[in-house]
Amino acid sequence: MDDTLIKVKSGAKFPKDANDWLFWDKSVPDKLRELDKDGFKLVIFTNQNGISLGKTSASDIQTKIQNICKEVGVQMTVFIASADDEYRKPSTRMWEILESKHNGGVKIDKKKSFFCGDAAGRKTARHKDFSDTDLKFAVNCDVPFKTPEVLFLNEKEETIEIKGFNPKTVATDGALVEG
Repeated sequence: MDDTLIKVKSGAKFPKDANDWLFWDKSVPDKLRELDKDGFKLVIFTNQNGISLGKTSASDIQTKIQNICKEVGVQMTVFIASADDEYRKPSTRMWEILESKHNGGVKIDKKKSFFCGDAAGRKTARHKDFSDTDLKFAVNCDVPFKTPEVLFLNEKEETIEIKGFNPKTVATDGALVEG
């Protein structure tokens, strides 16, 4: 959600309240409406550890999300990891709950799905991501990954290399394989 769909309006590192946001780019609402019209289920998976740390409130996050949905005019399913626990991306727990309990019994077609996020681990002149948790979440969920620049601005796909542990290099029996 943060720095993918929206950004902090005040320019501070973290928002001051539920209203301190604006769309990451003016193209975001139209693109979300287009995806909705094309039959995509729009789902937000967001890490909001600030809730458990007392830096923000669950009600501020909920209000913000409700306002985003209202502004865009589409329904979205939202999963919030509010602590540093097993639900936090890049863990697949939120995805598993979506698929098992909140998708109307419909199996997700992972080849037609994708995950978009800003935390791709890029360290370039243009992009200095704070982490790679979004990229690793997509890899762990076995869905294609897109950065906001690719999805919303139609920029050319960058080659993004996974640093550190890459779950694609571990076979189901635990043996290392070439990724």
